[in-house]
Amino acid sequence: MTATALATGRPVATAGARTRRLVWGWRLALVLLLAGLWELSRAPWSPAAELLPPLADIGVALAGLPLRAETWAAVGATLGAALTGLAIAGVLGVALGTLLGLLPAVARATRLLVELARAMPVFGLLPVCILLLGTGFPLTVVIVVTACVWPFLVQTRLGVAGLHPQLRDVVRAYRVPRPLVVRRVLLPQALPMIGTGLRIALAMAVVVTIGTETIIQSTGLGERIAIAERSGAMALMFAYVLLAALLGLACNVLAVAAERSLTRWRPAEVG
Repeated sequence: MTATALATGRPVATAGARTRRLVWGWRLALVLLLAGLWELSRAPWSPAAELLPPLADIGVALAGLPLRAETWAAVGATLGAALTGLAIAGVLGVALGTLLGLLPAVARATRLLVELARAMPVFGLLPVCILLLGTGFPLTVVIVVTACVWPFLVQTRLGVAGLHPQLRDVVRAYRVPRPLVVRRVLLPQALPMIGTGLRIALAMAVVVTIGTETIIQSTGLGERIAIAERSGAMALMFAYVLLAALLGLACNVLAVAAERSLTRWRPAEVG
């Protein structure tokens, strides 16, 4: 490679463009493969023939969703419950994770309890929560909080406990008050890990919200999916499923952007 090529970066740019074209080609091939498998599953000899509508019907139903008032109400209800639960889980998870990061002995003593709680299926709590809270917005928020608090807690604990030894020595040497250390040193240091927890928890919040709405029939995309399925409108049901997937994808894109903004300022590691 010549010095001119290195200076202009043309070979690198060409290689990058070729890689992007290859990636998009594979994506298109995967979409076509899935579409072919879908249509093959609709063959008369397939047991799912009566359940799977034509892709064209799903596309028409999906295109018509923005024209339905109930679609916007469902999206708003789902996002409201998911983001409310995510905010509460974030506050609780960051606070508890900071505490466990500051107190290693407590973190070791509660590790088994945390792991058991993380492994617990949240939908198994629905019968008890329904008895206590009914089948409405508060129940959905509680289920989302129960599912999403753990990524925040674990990532914050790792970020706080992973403070660089040199920074720890400086804090000890200058006898910086603990509240100031938490606010000015530990939390900024843990922000990249908290950003990762946010990305994980946001995807979980949308999935758990829609799943809860489907089970308890509360207002939201999950309820619309269940209603369409009960009425036999399979194309409409799959259209709502695709809308939920697009909503989750949009939330993931926003979470990745937020995570990158939290890590952009971070300096290189010392030594």
